[in-house]
Amino acid sequence: MTLYAATYAPEKTSAIYNLFPLAGLSIVADVMPMEAENRTIVHMTVQAFQNKVLMYQAGVGHHPKYRR
Repeated sequence: MTLYAATYAPEKTSAIYNLFPLAGLSIVADVMPMEAENRTIVHMTVQAFQNKVLMYQAGVGHHPKYRR
């Protein structure tokens, strides 16, 4: 995935790296039993990633890399 991005869309490489945690989360979610507490953990983690993406897209946040 990173080789493809580096070859065909080098400007998208940082976005690919930011998606790695979601790939790991998907694998974990596929193999663990989906009891109520596990669903909550997965939901909260995905929500946190979505919030980071929305903050980045909006150009807000306290960290300099999220500012435009």
